[in-house]
Amino acid sequence: HFGSAAPCTSESMLGERYASLCAFFLGVVVLVVFREEINVQQNCRSDIGPGWCIGGNVSGLCSTVLWFGVLLPQILHNAQRKSVEGLSFAWSVSNFTASTINLFFVWRQKFPAYVVISAVYMPILEYIIVWQFVWYGDARRYRVAVLVLSALSAGYAISNALAWQSLSQFACAFEWVAIALWSVETIPQLWLNHERGSTDGQASGAVMIAWFGKTTDFVAMFLLVLPMQNVLNTYFSTSTAYCNVFQFFLLLRPSQTRWRSAGLSLTVLMTLSCAVLLGDKLTFVWSLLGPSTIALFVFGGYRCSHAFQGPGRTHPMDSVPAEQATESTRSLCTIGITHRSPAHEADTAETDSKDESREP
Repeated sequence: HFGSAAPCTSESMLGERYASLCAFFLGVVVLVVFREEINVQQNCRSDIGPGWCIGGNVSGLCSTVLWFGVLLPQILHNAQRKSVEGLSFAWSVSNFTASTINLFFVWRQKFPAYVVISAVYMPILEYIIVWQFVWYGDARRYRVAVLVLSALSAGYAISNALAWQSLSQFACAFEWVAIALWSVETIPQLWLNHERGSTDGQASGAVMIAWFGKTTDFVAMFLLVLPMQNVLNTYFSTSTAYCNVFQFFLLLRPSQTRWRSAGLSLTVLMTLSCAVLLGDKLTFVWSLLGPSTIALFVFGGYRCSHAFQGPGRTHPMDSVPAEQATESTRSLCTIGITHRSPAHEADTAETDSKDESREP
């Protein structure tokens, strides 16, 4: 870890897993309690069988359970390190703002109770993460921003409470802001990881849960008839989530090479599969290139740029043992892959010419 962050231990990883399991259990309990409101035969597509419709609704319910546990590993990760180093403040603010907007939209609609509970539950956890930037980060830097965000959120809540009916149309239209924020919220985190050459600021459990959660979201979107804003949100947020997972595997330590290869291959395969399914769903040619094109441009740019140069970045060889690094350097020199500056080449040529002039 970087800065003053405490080292990650097996005990902390175990705590994150237990927290996620407890959150999953909470999500399951909520679904069981309100099982009478669950309808697995709604929003069905007319061109597929009823079994696929049931599968799409079940996938949506699985997504609900997964989102109950996606943020707890990150909260514990920050608390155990006593640091938010490597975590994007823009990501946390976008997440909380979108959830706050969505909360008052959900309250105005006739959604099942478990959806309402999730809409209330998520902003609370996201607000904790926002305040962790004040507790564990630079308080002078983040306190003003967090207080302004809190005041705006409270003002929006009070306005809705005082003018519930008159703000109904505005709240429904304002939901598009939440959709836009959810669609792009991961991009600042992607670039922060790229600049640092590491994903250690993110809890691995949160990244993996988001991966599976977005996959179930995408399956539900493909198998069901949903509003266009849900389709667009799933389209972009799934793409950025897969980019984040790809980045997570790409920046693994050299000792975890076998996990890196398997993770990268699986992520690419799932991304291409989502692109094909989305093309069939929307029947647009451009949609076939959707998530795969985003991933190609983002990570193609990462790999082609000097990803491990400049201040604040590390090189993967920094974590390689000295003996291995020396051996690797020796093998590169043996096959002649060395870098020489133009000045060095000129000096070498001049030295060679002097040596030749001395020869009889």
